[in-house]
Amino acid sequence: PVKINAITDELFVVKFRIKEDGPANLALSIDGQAFDSGPQVSGRNYSVFPFKPRWQGRVETGSASIEVDNRELGFNREEVRTIYPQFPERSLRFDLSLHSNQAGADLIRFFEEAEGNTATFWSPTWASDCRLSSDVAAGVTSLPVTDGLSIGDNAYIALVEIDRVTEVRQVLSKSVSSINLTSSLSSFHSKDSTILTTAALVRFLKSGLTLTWINPDDAKASVQFKEMASDYSTPSGETHGDTIGALDRTCFLYRFSIEYPSTTQVWRFTSFEESVSDQSGSYTPKPIEHGEIRETLNLERNEVRLRTRAFDDNPLLKFIPFRLEFPLKLEVIEAKIWPGGTTLYDWKRIFSGEVTKVSYDGPYLDARAVTVGNLFERKIPRVLMQPTCNYALFDGACGLDKDLWKYSGFVIDTLINPTRLQLKNLTRITGSWILPSLHWFAGGWVELGSGTDFESRFIADATAYNSTGEGFIELTLSTPLGRIPSADEEVFLFPGCDGKRGTCSSKFSNYTWYGGFPHMPVGNPSMVKMPANRNMK
Repeated sequence: PVKINAITDELFVVKFRIKEDGPANLALSIDGQAFDSGPQVSGRNYSVFPFKPRWQGRVETGSASIEVDNRELGFNREEVRTIYPQFPERSLRFDLSLHSNQAGADLIRFFEEAEGNTATFWSPTWASDCRLSSDVAAGVTSLPVTDGLSIGDNAYIALVEIDRVTEVRQVLSKSVSSINLTSSLSSFHSKDSTILTTAALVRFLKSGLTLTWINPDDAKASVQFKEMASDYSTPSGETHGDTIGALDRTCFLYRFSIEYPSTTQVWRFTSFEESVSDQSGSYTPKPIEHGEIRETLNLERNEVRLRTRAFDDNPLLKFIPFRLEFPLKLEVIEAKIWPGGTTLYDWKRIFSGEVTKVSYDGPYLDARAVTVGNLFERKIPRVLMQPTCNYALFDGACGLDKDLWKYSGFVIDTLINPTRLQLKNLTRITGSWILPSLHWFAGGWVELGSGTDFESRFIADATAYNSTGEGFIELTLSTPLGRIPSADEEVFLFPGCDGKRGTCSSKFSNYTWYGGFPHMPVGNPSMVKMPANRNMK
């Protein structure tokens, strides 16, 4: 919220905060310096924090500590104390003075490279352990000091000067009068302006950074660090970059699909800020997220909740109004991203199911998806003793090839309503021509469009085909089309089957594959109700 304070009737003070919210390719970019690296630890490089404290402000170097958890369990009078194996860690807190716009930009750039409070870097602890006893030149590995034993068992030291780059080096050996380093210095250091202090591997404690500009050339900031003791030596059972330390970024992929009889329509979205790709295609960044994935012993209740916006080409909009005639399937995939790019690896599918319900609230859509989908809605047993056919038209048991019964027509430019299609120039693509009679296409389906514009609808009814002129047939669709087809757009249609013996024999000539029992009575003769005898006494 914007805060406005009226000082006078003509003077107002306004305070507001701006948060960047837009595509990654429009994000603000900060040009800053390249930061120096400190000594390697287990083959890993860490940058050196180059900024100096504002000594008239607050500078706090905490002592090493461990975390102890005290809590009351049950009705015991004494609290239970839990101490898990851990390295003692120090904390640092201090204010910074940034005497130029570039210095402020450099701090923002450093915070960005550290990925907020994720990555580790070197920082002086600012507590002076000893001083140089004489000036040292660039390239030396031995430092003359006042008391080298005062650094204790600390293995890394920092040489800090106001106007020079902070250098961090590993200690090879030490004595009262000298400290020997494992690598040489990069620059000259004066004994009068250089302090020697312990260096620590730290990270930012908070995920946010606040800078205050007093004027265009003077800014200040406060930072707080936490020592990362586990980065000095990898704990047993852990792997840097995999279980601890700065890990590769992860993202979630959402793959929606509808399997039509002739094709499969796929939508790919990601909650990541940039487009990413895998072997199946590219995922478009969209405002979408999922909640907890519930897994129970009751299979049909394994579910996940989705929340997204009603953006264009969102397949969930097929539920509002309902225009979905085939199941909308959902896969949620977790993947890692190679540093500095958008290439994915280490895919893990964490959910696969079917979207069953969508609710609409303003611009937001809330969806529910469940595993196994309509598995529990299948009829049991699969084959029933009934006069009508047990098989679906064109499935494996039916034996008919749908491509041999595919018709093509073209849209007449007059559209009565979204559930009516008027077609001309009807042809059978493969096989000899069969003139469609009244209701001949009822129970079948139509297909039109391609890609994301592809649509398929069941045919509720159809007129007989009038072959005079360019021909004419009118189809009544079960649900409205999502878009109005253009004049002369090609439409493919397939006939339907009512499952009766006569239809299978006369319409499709497929009686040898008939999956019903046509001579069975509709009712059970042994259960026929006897007429009431009114003469009985």
